[in-house]
Amino acid sequence: MAIYQKLNWSQCQKDFEFDGTWRDIYILNTNSDDWNQLLESFLASKYQTIFWIDNKKNKRIQTIQEALRIRNHANTYMLINASGI
Repeated sequence: MAIYQKLNWSQCQKDFEFDGTWRDIYILNTNSDDWNQLLESFLASKYQTIFWIDNKKNKRIQTIQEALRIRNHANTYMLINASGI
């Protein structure tokens, strides 16, 4: 498979079947612009996006730089509810 070939869900669904553990997904060779674009896509999507700072629901984080600044002094977590996944 070419390095930048897009996958569809049917090609990788089996890799994400729950076996009692959660998957870590690494996205290599990226920069803050790439992460901001991903964050913007989630915020603009139909999926519910919830931000947690120190175990409390919080306002939306608008940029990855903001998330990284907060992470220096607090625990952060972002949940994207993609139709129950």
